[in-house]
Amino acid sequence: MDVIELMSALLTAEDEGSAPPMVTAEDAIAISAHFHGQADRGAEALQGVARKLNVTIACHQGCNGCCHDPLLVRGPEAVAVAGWLARPEHAAARKTFLAAYPAWRTAVGDAPERLARLLRTGTPAAYEEEHRREKRKAVLCAFNHEGSCLIYEVRPMVCRTTHAVGTSEHCQPGDTSGIPPTRITFVPIDNLVALSRRVMRAAEQVALGAAAGHEALCKTVAAALAARPDDPEGLERSESPT
Repeated sequence: MDVIELMSALLTAEDEGSAPPMVTAEDAIAISAHFHGQADRGAEALQGVARKLNVTIACHQGCNGCCHDPLLVRGPEAVAVAGWLARPEHAAARKTFLAAYPAWRTAVGDAPERLARLLRTGTPAAYEEEHRREKRKAVLCAFNHEGSCLIYEVRPMVCRTTHAVGTSEHCQPGDTSGIPPTRITFVPIDNLVALSRRVMRAAEQVALGAAAGHEALCKTVAAALAARPDDPEGLERSESPT
């Protein structure tokens, strides 16, 4: 079945409690690619909305405020990133990421595990507070190299659909104003994000069962590349290298 049929089958199985279809690493990559393409088209439409409202979207290359946010994703997006980095043509990006990873891992400490636990068992308020606390530490994502994203082509949904308007100063980890970034409510993107979360959750639960859940992107990708160098697209989780 094609990716649309697969996603429909996953949601139907979730709604009806019936047996879901199998999900392979290739399927996970296709699901991610589908939503990423839709998100990019949504972002283009958002630019048009911003122009009509006479506001400027502040996000641009080198604006790294969001790159200090602890980034947790579900399995399909991590699989897509690991698979992309494993390609021979992306060897330079892979080498740069793996060189940056140990310093990132040391700097974040056990934050990825604590945040993942809060997403699974804590309250949204507790997670948000811990997320803000970790962002204030200003640890730059290991995929950010000299102001540019090494995996821009396959960056996760959250990186594609979070846009500040006017100024990005309130996105920065050192901002103490207490003023949140100004955003445009754009229903098509909001609906797309909600749908992507449902589908990726369903796909991950089929592939991983009890192990399903958000994990730090850098941690999961580094583990995949280290544990499965011949097939880094595998959905299996293993402990990250230190």
